[in-house]
Amino acid sequence: NNLFVSNALINYWRFEVVYSSSLQNGSSTIDFEINQSPQNGSCSISPQNGTTTTLFNISCSNWQDSDGVQGYSFQSWTIDYTQQMIIAYSSVSTVQVRLPAGADNTSLLHTVVRIRDTLNCITEYNLSSVIVLADSELINSLINNLQTSTTNLSNHPLVQVLNSGNQNAISQVINSLSQEFNQINLESIQSIVANGIPTSNIAVSSLDSQNQPG
Repeated sequence: NNLFVSNALINYWRFEVVYSSSLQNGSSTIDFEINQSPQNGSCSISPQNGTTTTLFNISCSNWQDSDGVQGYSFQSWTIDYTQQMIIAYSSVSTVQVRLPAGADNTSLLHTVVRIRDTLNCITEYNLSSVIVLADSELINSLINNLQTSTTNLSNHPLVQVLNSGNQNAISQVINSLSQEFNQINLESIQSIVANGIPTSNIAVSSLDSQNQPG
């Protein structure tokens, strides 16, 4: 592998084996071409800021590969690299995605597109960073509905996405919900510990559990 990496500009190779014996000499050769990743394209994202329920448009164009482009995958992570998430996979070059919230202090989120050819050779393209805030109001309304009544739950926008059957959209909503629930849990524990309650005395119950007298 190091041989090919250190000679990345060379596409065509020949390997030859020469063998000899007391009776005769001979050789065997094999020629092959190193597969090249998709080239010469670009990708963009818009808008430049939004919330976890905003539909961000990612568009890729002009990617060329002699073997053909198989698909595009998208991964995001916060600028401090504390959270990384797979966002979507698509066989088409233009997608709409819901992104997770950015880093705590800046709300900045970085996204990379991986363009893959039919032989699984990949080019990575870094999109411009965007600002993504958690849609806390919509998430809190979902929590309240879960705790109070499930009769109107099917009308909630996030539940409708979860019932859509779109695997990319479902995973994006689950990522954002998981991220927000983890943050709420962390803030609650920090507040309780600050009031002098040991962490060993803290228990977590499900969203639909009933409050019990202390």
